[in-house]
Parts: sequence; structure tokens; C-alpha cells
Amino acid sequence: MVNTIANTETQQTQIASTGFEVGGDAFKTILKTLNAITDECCLQVSEDGIRVAVVDPAHVAMLLLDAPASAFDDFKVGKEKLEIGIDIPKVLEATKRCGSKTKYSFKEGRCIVKADSKRYTLSTIDTTGMSVPKLPDIEKNLKARFSIEASTLRGVVNDASWMSDHVTFEVKNGKVYASAKSDMETFENPIGDADGFAETVKSCFPLEYVKKFAKSVGDHKLTANIGADYPMKVAWNTDSFDYKGNLKKKGVSYTFLLAPRIETEDDDYQPSRTATETEPSEADDAEEEDTDFEECEVEEEAEAS
Repeated sequence: MVNTIANTETQQTQIASTGFEVGGDAFKTILKTLNAITDECCLQVSEDGIRVAVVDPAHVAMLLLDAPASAFDDFKVGKEKLEIGIDIPKVLEATKRCGSKTKYSFKEGRCIVKADSKRYTLSTIDTTGMSVPKLPDIEKNLKARFSIEASTLRGVVNDASWMSDHVTFEVKNGKVYASAKSDMETFENPIGDADGFAETVKSCFPLEYVKKFAKSVGDHKLTANIGADYPMKVAWNTDSFDYKGNLKKKGVSYTFLLAPRIETEDDDYQPSRTATETEPSEADDAEEEDTDFEECEVEEEAEAS
């Protein structure tokens, strides 16, 4: 059967009524940012927008994002709520081949990536076995906050990588420092001032994760929170404003968590098993199981009591 313009419009209407359509650079940026953490994700889609929460396979990093429908040039969803599993590298590769003005359609286990005359039909991932992580309550142990430009963070990564495979962020006397060290040499760079009151704290983080994260965040201003040998929390958004400083368009809100590397007595650095775990208990050592992000909240409640 010849596919007429009328037939094409009917197909698009069917997709919009039973599936999900999205277009614009915002969705591509979301995919690139998620891909710094994982290869697969579950999109939680509603008429309000898209929410995603992922952890990396080692449970060292976590990323959450909330994208309102207004953040996209084109956004249509047929059902009240949808869960869509996607292979992120595969969708990004199709996006690259399509070029600019790419649109995405999700329906009946298929992801259609298209632009102009190009069209890729990909399989989605079954979300039945996918767990959606929740942002743990770690705020009370994040004792210092500071702002940093994404470009400055990439500079820190570049300098630290010449010296070590980890980077330390320290707040002391109201100043923020980034540093790295090898067996005999050190690097330190003051990168700004702490926001308001800040305790003297220091945490060390695996450079590999910081590098991937810094590369994925574009040129946004980041707000970082750290504690003493505790996970780092970084937040940013893609809101746009007019020349008077008034909000013009609500963008995507991101939250990134990264587990620290714990310094031992012999100066070796050991990565924390999760982005919120402090010290493993004897039971954890015996069972050798990954700790869920939520377990930190249980441990903190026990300490408080």
C-alpha cells in the first residue's frame, strides 16, 4: 500500500494516543548525561514530563533528573503514565546518524528515531526487572556547599589526572580547594568560596567518575555539597531567563551523587561500595553483597537513636 500523507498523519496520531513522542535537543542532552552513568534506563513518562533515576553498575554514582514537558520542543504522551526502558548508546548512535532536529517516538516496544528522510526503528527494554533508585536522605551530613562552573570542574579534572586517579575537594576557612597527590608529589588549586557558613570538611572521589560527569554537563553552573568522607551531591538545571532575569523557560533539573574514596592508614584509597554507604558492617563483609542506596538512611537512623 502506498503511504500517503493522510496515512502518515494517522500513524502519528496513533502513536501520540497510545505511546510517547518527544523532540528537541533537550532529550538528546538527557540521554548523553545519563550515558555518563549507565547504558540502560527506565523513562517514567507522564503528561507532566519525564523522570529518570539511575545508578552505575558499581553503585558508586547516582543520577536523578526531572524534565517538565515544557523543557521539550515537542512533547506528546497518550497514557497517564508510561515506563519505557531504553538502550541509551543505541538511541544515541541513531540520533548521531539522523543529525539535527531528531524526533523520538515510543510505542509497543519500539523506539523510532527519525529526522528528515532517515528513520531508525529500535527495540526498547523490558522494564519488569528494573528497579528505580530513590534519592537517599543525606542532607544532614553535607556540611559545606559551593558553586562551580562546569568548565572549571573540567579544568580540575584535567590537572588532577596528571597527578593521580582521584581528586579531593576540601573546604577550610571559607575557601574551596581541589587537590590530588601521588606518592611524592601534590597538586592543589583554590577554586572559589564556600556558600555561607561551611564546616571544614574534606572528601576524596574517584577521578574516572568525576571526569565522565564533568564532560556530560555542558557549560552550566553547578551547586556542590560535600561532607567529611561522605558522598558529594551536585545539582544543576537548564532553566532559561530573559534579559531581566525572569524565568523564560523551565528546564531540566539534575541531581548527581558520587561516593567517596576512603583513605586508609597506609594512605591507600578504597572506593566506597555505594554513593551513600559509610563504613561496611561485619555482616556486610560476610555476605559480600552490594548495599542499596536506601540502607544508608537506616544506618543513620540507628546512629541517631
